[in-house]
Amino acid sequence: MSKGIYPIGQLVRIKAIFADEDGAAIDPSAITLTIEVNDSTGDVVKMIGDLTNDSTGEFHYDYDAASTGLVEYRFVSTTPQTAGQDYFVVQASRITTP
Repeated sequence: MSKGIYPIGQLVRIKAIFADEDGAAIDPSAITLTIEVNDSTGDVVKMIGDLTNDSTGEFHYDYDAASTGLVEYRFVSTTPQTAGQDYFVVQASRITTP
């Protein structure tokens, strides 16, 4: 998922797909997912996500959208050496719970 707007409290699936130079799916020897959250308090929180390997070359991380703000993420892999990044927004609910 990327470039979307999600309500606070939603689980957001962040995906990455890796391939070699010929386009064949491949599992990198190492992958780092860095998530940076610029939340409503103005704080920037950085974390590293533990990835789930769905199949050869396909990985995901389920992000718990617990605070509002801009969420930016970046995958970096080795062998193959690749990098990619994207973002989404977590929005406050206008509905209040009694």
